[in-house]
Amino acid sequence: MPRKTYEHITSKGTPKIPALYAREIGRIVVSWSHFELHIQQMIWAIAFNSDPLGDRLGRLAIIEPNMKNRLALLEKAAKLRKVRYDETVFDRISENCKAVVDERNLIAHGAWTHKEPYGWMVQQTRGAWAGNGGPQGTKKIQPEAAPRSLAHLQKTVSAIDNLVADASRLRLSLEYEREPSRGKHQ
Repeated sequence: MPRKTYEHITSKGTPKIPALYAREIGRIVVSWSHFELHIQQMIWAIAFNSDPLGDRLGRLAIIEPNMKNRLALLEKAAKLRKVRYDETVFDRISENCKAVVDERNLIAHGAWTHKEPYGWMVQQTRGAWAGNGGPQGTKKIQPEAAPRSLAHLQKTVSAIDNLVADASRLRLSLEYEREPSRGKHQ
């Protein structure tokens, strides 16, 4: 296995990134927001039993945790309300989301810098270094710069678009169990 090499990169972050990069980063942020909204609306619909005010009640009563916890909340609310859904699509969303969420967060929240011969890189300031003969300690103090090509950003956009499409499929698959009518007792 080839040994990893580390280089201390001293260039400062810059908000002046190429327009094509800015466009793709914007698409990542907007597409992810759209995905979050799909998942959150399903949680509200299930939790408030498709009440016409469900989205308003949901905004008041249900927190918006990270995506892993949102998916767990969706699963628990559906079980409690006896709402059936396409488990294959749900599992695919859960699995694909794991692969995308960290990348999305890095791209959306990281500081960008440019250094030859690496090109454009985003600085990771969360977590700790793995060691392996390289830097030690927290990435807050010594960030890791991860190269990101335009093609890489476009691939991330595509992955998020696939999550949005699956979230739409999941929402269409929701089947609510009919509750017995609650008429007056005679």
